[in-house]
This record gives sequence, C-alpha cells and structure tokens, in this order.
Amino acid sequence: MESYRISLRVFHPRCSHVEIIEHIGLDPAHAHSVGLERSSRDGALLGGNYRETYVSFPLTPKVEGYFVEGLHKILVALQQKATVLEFLVGSGGRCELSVGIFSSKNIGFTLTALDMDALSQLKLDVSISAYLEDE
Repeated sequence: MESYRISLRVFHPRCSHVEIIEHIGLDPAHAHSVGLERSSRDGALLGGNYRETYVSFPLTPKVEGYFVEGLHKILVALQQKATVLEFLVGSGGRCELSVGIFSSKNIGFTLTALDMDALSQLKLDVSISAYLEDE
C-alpha cells in the first residue's frame, strides 16, 4: 500500500512569513522571511540572506492510501482560503501543494479534470515527490 503527505507551501518576494501565517490561519512547520539571515533548522547561521519568504503548512500527516483520494477534500477545505491565495499569487508569490508519495513498488495516478480545475481556480501549483520505501 502506498501512503502520502500533503503540505501547502507559499513563496513570496516581499510579504513576511508572519503576514502569510496570519492570513492563511494555519500552523506552519517551517517558515522564514525574505532578507533574514539564512539558518539551519537547528539555528546555525549558514551565511547570506533568504531571497524570498517561505512558509510550509502541513495539511495531512502521513496517511495510508492514494493521495488523489485525499486531494479533493483538501481542495474543498482550501476554498475558504481562495482570496488569500489569489492575493499572494497576484502580488508576485507562488503557492503550491507539495505531495510526498511513499511506496514500495511502482505507482501511478490520475488527476481528474475536476481537481485540476480546482487547483487552477485556487492558483495552486503541484509538486510531487515519490519516495521508495522498503516493504
């Protein structure tokens, strides 16, 4: 059986991570703002500054099943964030659903036209990463 994890990721050239978190209204897993000093997750400085703001919001934990089965529910829930997502994209940012798929064998999936239309209406890109797991 395969499993999946889905997050909403927001990238923006000007808005701070604090503003994005406030407007999205979800708890982030990771966040930093444009212009701040780069640092590792444990706080060690890496040199340089962030070129853009980044915020990652977990939408699902790692769930057994096929991600397309859970995608529709997530898209319906994100409808209430449509105005915020449209503002972020319209002001130069980018929003995406980041999907991690975990499987011990070859996998395939089909996105329905309905879900692709909802993604488009919400101005959401999709990033899919597949990870091979031992059985």
